[in-house]
Amino acid sequence: MTLRTIETWRFKNEKGNDCIGIQKGAKGFRLEHLAGYNYRRNHNGWYSDAYQDNTYAGAYWLLSTKDDRHRALLGYYDKNAECYIFEVKEYVSFEITEDSLADILRRADNIARIEAESAVEADIAYLAQEQLRQEKEDLSHLRKGLIALCKELRKVRIEACEHPAIKEALQNSVRDLIERRNKHFAKIRRLEADPSSLIY
Repeated sequence: MTLRTIETWRFKNEKGNDCIGIQKGAKGFRLEHLAGYNYRRNHNGWYSDAYQDNTYAGAYWLLSTKDDRHRALLGYYDKNAECYIFEVKEYVSFEITEDSLADILRRADNIARIEAESAVEADIAYLAQEQLRQEKEDLSHLRKGLIALCKELRKVRIEACEHPAIKEALQNSVRDLIERRNKHFAKIRRLEADPSSLIY
């Protein structure tokens, strides 16, 4: 179940863990995403989709500061959705030092990497299934066309024998359909064996 306001929402992710989502620009939250910050030069996050249109960047939500320690949640920033996602279990308490902040940056970046890799795998699997569905649908139409053409060829075989041009045209049409059918078969086998072949 998802509990949502305009700017924040609670939900369970695919692993069943409690998460909090916060929209970019939400008021009253001390949020920061870490793409390119203090940890890895020219690092703008991890690609999170099959065609590399979106990125996740490590992020933290500063909850409070007390006794020279920060308390925060670690998560990631989704560039296209313009929101932050935090797992409640990723709560940290750390001293306010340069070394501790660097460690937090690394941990947040690692969370973003893991989530991005999982999102890419899910996206590829979905796209491959959609492509498989389309290929099988096209193959079904092709089979019907091939069957109809073969029936027509049997009907006119006597006339076709008397007219070589007609016979050749029909035979070429059959060969073309068979070749297209074989290409569909090959693509279906490739996608079933390796969904990522759709992209790479």
